[in-house]
Amino acid sequence: EKRRDQRDVLKRKLFRLWDQDKDGFLNADEMMQVALATGFDGTDEEWAAEFKAMCEERKISTEQGMPKATILALLDDETEQGA
Repeated sequence: EKRRDQRDVLKRKLFRLWDQDKDGFLNADEMMQVALATGFDGTDEEWAAEFKAMCEERKISTEQGMPKATILALLDDETEQGA
């Protein structure tokens, strides 16, 4: 339980670090930090396509970006879809 709480605190801290404009969402540029931190090594163009696909899968506006709850869930997703 304590380990889970520590993980949740860390995830929230990471989100605050990545959310540079402090709007509660990660846009494509902010989200690329997450992608790079979790092993993405593609080009900017490949990232743009990946971000668009991720948003479309979740019915999220690419302009607004990924909300905090979605990012926190992605960080726990151990499938290929997760971070």
